[in-house]
Amino acid sequence: MDIHVSASLFAGLFPGEGIGEPSCVAHHRDISSGSDKMKKEKIYDFAIDNPLTDDRRKIIEAHIKKAAQSSGMPLRFGWAQEDARDLRIAVGPVEIEVRFHAEKAELFAAAPIWARMLFTDAKKVELKTMIEKVIVASGLRGPVETA
Repeated sequence: MDIHVSASLFAGLFPGEGIGEPSCVAHHRDISSGSDKMKKEKIYDFAIDNPLTDDRRKIIEAHIKKAAQSSGMPLRFGWAQEDARDLRIAVGPVEIEVRFHAEKAELFAAAPIWARMLFTDAKKVELKTMIEKVIVASGLRGPVETA
């Protein structure tokens, strides 16, 4: 399954940022911007049917790398050392954390107020759709039947 992130998903949030190769960060970082702590908020819950495994982790990483290249936005990502079920992604000033549990994946995000104001309903739907495609592609959940 092909996962595509349009450059517009993050482009309005990070004007002037160039394309960068994603790099892995495997250590825990506080979600902060300079000296100001940003409030981490729960954005979505995603139902999953199967556990996170090393193979599924690799599939998720491949999708993140591909999305980074197609979006034109530099990002960093990695699995938290203290809990390998937590995936952390940083795109500009936005910090995203995905926590994988037995029956769900939770998405949290922290961003400065100006970035949150630019995160429109349409961009929220685009992000949710992209994450659901990765969840299905990695085998964490089967495709949802629509009527």
